[in-house]
Amino acid sequence: MKILLLSAAVTSLALAFGASAAPAPTQAQKDQVENCKILSGAVFEFAEARDKKQPKMDAFKSVTHGQNYVPGSLLDETLQWAYAHPDEQPDTASGHFYARCVLDAYDARNPDSEGALDLAAVSCQQAHNGAPDAIRDCIDSKTQDLIANPQSAIAAVTSAAPAAATAVVAAQAPPPATATAVAAAPPPAPAAPQSAPAAAPLVATPAVVATPQAAAPTLIAPVVPISGPGIAAASVPPAPPIAAPAPTVAVPPPSAPAAVTPVAVTQPIAPAPVVPVAVPAAPVVQPAPVVAEAASPQAPPQVINPPQPTPVVAKAVTPQPAVAAAPVATKPVVSAPAVTMAPLPSPHAAQPGEFPADLAGYGKLSVGMQMDDAYKALGSHGDTDYDDQGEVHTYMIGEDHGFMELRPSRDGTLHSIRVVGGADAHQPPVLSVTLGDAAFILINAVGLPTSRTPLPGDKELWNYRGRNYAWEISPGGDVIGLRIIDISVAAPSAATDAAPP
Repeated sequence: MKILLLSAAVTSLALAFGASAAPAPTQAQKDQVENCKILSGAVFEFAEARDKKQPKMDAFKSVTHGQNYVPGSLLDETLQWAYAHPDEQPDTASGHFYARCVLDAYDARNPDSEGALDLAAVSCQQAHNGAPDAIRDCIDSKTQDLIANPQSAIAAVTSAAPAAATAVVAAQAPPPATATAVAAAPPPAPAAPQSAPAAAPLVATPAVVATPQAAAPTLIAPVVPISGPGIAAASVPPAPPIAAPAPTVAVPPPSAPAAVTPVAVTQPIAPAPVVPVAVPAAPVVQPAPVVAEAASPQAPPQVINPPQPTPVVAKAVTPQPAVAAAPVATKPVVSAPAVTMAPLPSPHAAQPGEFPADLAGYGKLSVGMQMDDAYKALGSHGDTDYDDQGEVHTYMIGEDHGFMELRPSRDGTLHSIRVVGGADAHQPPVLSVTLGDAAFILINAVGLPTSRTPLPGDKELWNYRGRNYAWEISPGGDVIGLRIIDISVAAPSAATDAAPP
């Protein structure tokens, strides 16, 4: 009862629209909203079980008191909803489910409105954390806006998206270092030749070795940089990489041709033909022997007189589009609020053929039996009285925590049986439903009612078309009564018809 009272505390959308310029809700919409309210109570209980670290099936058994689990049923959807929203508090998950169900009742549920509602639920929880009623009122208010003014409401909710969504976008954005590495990939071909001392090739050698590190190692194949004037540097022991800017690499000796300088830095040459060349370190200072070694048949002719560096530059630039596509990783953030579960079935009433079969009676009593036999089964006539429906015999049951009413037909047979009480009456279950159960357990076992009849005290009578049973529901959403009727005969229409002369 506590749970469904919380669910009933949600402001009725039907009342809100009745006072606005929008068309008044139909009776079918009102009934469906009531169904949403009942089912949201199940979400609340399942969310509480979830927060207690109960597995799904254990939660289902404890909440439904051991009812059979039916995959894809309405009650299963409420179970899945609670566990699909682990970051939502029980009140938030329940109010969110209720609002989504109401959107469906008003034919206002679509990907845009549903996504806006997801953001609204998170926003309301953040704004009113620790205040369940305020969270529900906040979600209810935004739901009304989504139905009455969908476009403006969606825009308002989206513009005020939670900060958590912004954090996700920032977390998924590509690091700036990646773009910088690829931007540095193009070779420093435009560098102009400069005058330098004769020892410049020795300085250029380690810098040339470090040049591939400026580009992304996964995008450009490893190269062995060879320059016209510095090919003999292959015999020099490897030196630690020098993180020098690319423009300082191409510093040729005065005798080096200008055309050779850019190719010396970027042209990849297979290392196998070059490494075996053993040249003493002393001639390194002399540029002429170095050029002579470059003319060796083992060295490719491109080293001495390389072609235009255009193809090399194209290879270095090719990986850049991959980096430009990296921001695509942020696209899932737009659809992230969408729920990771199947669409909620529309909670309309089931068809008569989907309901369990008619009930023959209750306990030792059967509708249609002679009243004398019913009196014998109960041991007395009970308390006999007359009301606007005719003759009634009342018996106390469950240690006076409940009562039973029997009404005869004009033919002297048992026309109807009514059993009323709560869980403390300890009555046997009927159709897997026990007095005191939450109404969503009745929905799981029997189905949604085809109609609701108001009863005194804000109670309801849930009717199932084509069946001889009906259930009484308390204002808090608990099953408190069962009625079984013999539909083959007519009941007394007034007290005067049944009262003795």
